[in-house]
Amino acid sequence: MSIEIKLAAFDMGGVMIRADESIPVTEYSRRSGKPKDEVFAAIFSPERKRPIETGRITPAQHARIAAESLELEISEQEFWRIHCTSHSPNTPVGRIVEATSTHVRVAIASNLPSPHWDWAKATLPYSDLFNPAVLSFEISVMKPDAEYFHTLVRMSGVRPNEIFFTDDNEQNIIAANSLGIRSFLFTGPDQLRADLKECGVNV
Repeated sequence: MSIEIKLAAFDMGGVMIRADESIPVTEYSRRSGKPKDEVFAAIFSPERKRPIETGRITPAQHARIAAESLELEISEQEFWRIHCTSHSPNTPVGRIVEATSTHVRVAIASNLPSPHWDWAKATLPYSDLFNPAVLSFEISVMKPDAEYFHTLVRMSGVRPNEIFFTDDNEQNIIAANSLGIRSFLFTGPDQLRADLKECGVNV
């Protein structure tokens, strides 16, 4: 007999939203006069993203470090406004999340800085459905670290095999599966529906 799913956890970037970092990179490059590869390294490289996405530095500090590196005069507010232009809602997935919430509890499980969560709350009409919201900047650990998924389980209050999880990063899927979470690589809305159906959630 299959185990009943009690929680469906969704990644944000690449799943619930479409992410294109080339959009803000182009604008930062235009304003600073720096080449795009230098802009990317200063703002979006893993070395620059990890401190802000684990909450070790504040959004203001990240903006200041990046601006100084690029010799760019810009306010914190404007820096993050441009940063968030990388995002656009993946509307078909949003509909699936909302439909799923009528069957089981839904959660967000995402590596992101706090301004991106602010953007999501202001933009995604279903963001208030998430219970829990497992956000790297709040828990100070990122996927695919095992502690991230242990935290997801603790915050959810259910067993690992009662959690459905989808993410567009294969390493995150491997890590979650190793802990018994029922995890599926996101490739598109149709596959997501099929994966949920496999776990007994028909949307």
